[in-house]
Amino acid sequence: MGGVVGESDKAKKALLAVALLMLQLQLQLQSFSRVWMVVLTAPLGLIGVVPTRLVFQSPPGYVAILGIIALGGVTMGGLTVEMLLTIFFAQFSEETIES
Repeated sequence: MGGVVGESDKAKKALLAVALLMLQLQLQLQSFSRVWMVVLTAPLGLIGVVPTRLVFQSPPGYVAILGIIALGGVTMGGLTVEMLLTIFFAQFSEETIES
């Protein structure tokens, strides 16, 4: 398939992938607000990327774009681990206080 129908199929597959990722985060973090907090940290990597690109006036190549995506993933992954540890220790301290 090509044309508009083919592009529509690609978009549907991409949206499905994003929805599955959000569902996985929802199951891990147990809170919709935490999921959005993690997702909204991805653009924070652009704080360093944009000024650097403007200073050197170079268009981003393929490897640079992969690096930007990886930087967003590292940021979101770090925050996810931090939140999971916070949830674990909060539950652990509640159990300790109750017993």
